[in-house]
Amino acid sequence: MKILTSHTHPALGVFLSSCALILSGALSSAQSCPSDIEPPAASQEQLVACYQPHIYDPNDNTILRRLRYSPDPAIWGTGPYPTVLTIHGGEFSAENDHGSAYQAFADKDLSDAGFLVFSIEYRLAPDGLILQQTSHDNTVLGIASGRPPQQSNDVKQEILAARADTAHCNGTIFLVGGSSGGTHALWAALDPNATVPGWSSASFPKAVVGLSGVYDLTLRTPPPPQQFINDVQNYTNTIDNFIGLEYQYSVSPLPLVGAATNGDPVPHYQSDEMFGALFGHANVREVTIHNSNLHAFNYWHKLEDNGTTCVSADVVSFLQAHLP
Repeated sequence: MKILTSHTHPALGVFLSSCALILSGALSSAQSCPSDIEPPAASQEQLVACYQPHIYDPNDNTILRRLRYSPDPAIWGTGPYPTVLTIHGGEFSAENDHGSAYQAFADKDLSDAGFLVFSIEYRLAPDGLILQQTSHDNTVLGIASGRPPQQSNDVKQEILAARADTAHCNGTIFLVGGSSGGTHALWAALDPNATVPGWSSASFPKAVVGLSGVYDLTLRTPPPPQQFINDVQNYTNTIDNFIGLEYQYSVSPLPLVGAATNGDPVPHYQSDEMFGALFGHANVREVTIHNSNLHAFNYWHKLEDNGTTCVSADVVSFLQAHLP
């Protein structure tokens, strides 16, 4: 894993999970987890034209969309609000911006806590497609469709679009991603490269939650489950370690707390490596959650090992602790 330190990240907070959760901020004291209640139905809205992929790639006609969940104005006022982008998983190749039912529970809890929530989408690797995405075939465009760097670029575009929605977003952006969405959340938070117009370190989110993310696509030792290998090879279009997608980032000191489960489909060492890479830049503590094989947003309404703290409450407290 490579660490580049030529840039400084402004006080990023991180909550990661890869068989593990790594979080920053005070722990909550919830005695039980909330009920699984989905938010009211929300219509899809397209990002405005200047945040669509065709702006920097005229050959790409993909239409990026999002779902919007607004806080109750009777409780939280009329805004603008701090904003959370939730990012679905799906092995880099499946699901749309609705994500799983558990992600919908997260959307509701975060909105109820006073955050404007956008459930976002990104181009998918084979066989998945979103609206007007280039079909997967053996042409140059078809092979590239949904593969690096398109997915991470789409997340950057979604962040920029949220920032531009100044009537509703107050400029404080958080990311909460599950599985491949956790991967993209952390990459977008630590990558200052202007791979889309207008992107820079000034665009970074304030804090990130990654649930079961994959953070180093070159890491294949010890051998992970075959499905994990298949997913990475499909996403990167490689049959071996994909040199060039080591985790590369720049970071200033940030406080971290870690919590792990021992049976997540994403190999535990993905979190260990990320934890180790950040160790020299942070005050780090790690806590293991035993006897669990949950994954990504399935953690959301589950208790941690202490039996009193729900992951969802922990995440909300973490984000609230990083409000300006």
